[in-house]
Amino acid sequence: MATNKVNKVNAPVLSDYSITNYIAAQNKVLSYLEMLKSDFKAKYDNDIVSFFQYRIKDNESLINKLQKDNLPITEEAAMKNLNDIVGLRIVCPNLLYVQIIIELLKKSTTFKIINEKDYISHPKDSGYRSYHLIVEVPVDLVDGLKVIRVEIQIRTLLMHAWSNFEHDKCYKKDIVDQELHDSLKQRSDLLFDMDLDMMSQLVNERKNIDGEMTSVNEYIHKLIRGKSQ
Repeated sequence: MATNKVNKVNAPVLSDYSITNYIAAQNKVLSYLEMLKSDFKAKYDNDIVSFFQYRIKDNESLINKLQKDNLPITEEAAMKNLNDIVGLRIVCPNLLYVQIIIELLKKSTTFKIINEKDYISHPKDSGYRSYHLIVEVPVDLVDGLKVIRVEIQIRTLLMHAWSNFEHDKCYKKDIVDQELHDSLKQRSDLLFDMDLDMMSQLVNERKNIDGEMTSVNEYIHKLIRGKSQ
């Protein structure tokens, strides 16, 4: 089995050509997101996005992920099984804008959503909150049309601050002591309460947005009801 894993220590998993394909998909999604941000700003004079982050998984991360999933360390295995080789993060000023961005992405014809995970209303045990989408992005390349999977994460500024703090405290630790775990979870819940309070104050703002977004409205009330239970 070991010989099926790595034939050269730190040998590149992806070819330079494959990396350029992933960069093309990343740039296509990023351009679309920048357009959404600019269009929203022009129409409503509000910044729906605070900032974007994006990356292509580096070689060490690819190897670690393939090993964790008990997969061969090959380009074919990575491209077939890993959905997050390209990752983009959208950080919004508040929870209302997170929900509007999600709705806009779901309506997009630029790419196709193939999977979604709502870690906002159903956070991870650690307290991690974010909304994850896996999308298929069609990209016109020299050798024809390719469909490339990209992960998009959407979160608030407070969720992002918590995630950075949790990463600093827990990254590469196999075991997190219970006291730290409980403390991180409490901080996550506290920040989420703040997000909900801000969203409640902003909820009337959506009435100024053309085209009532029914699913945004339903999701907002779902989160608020969840807090009161």
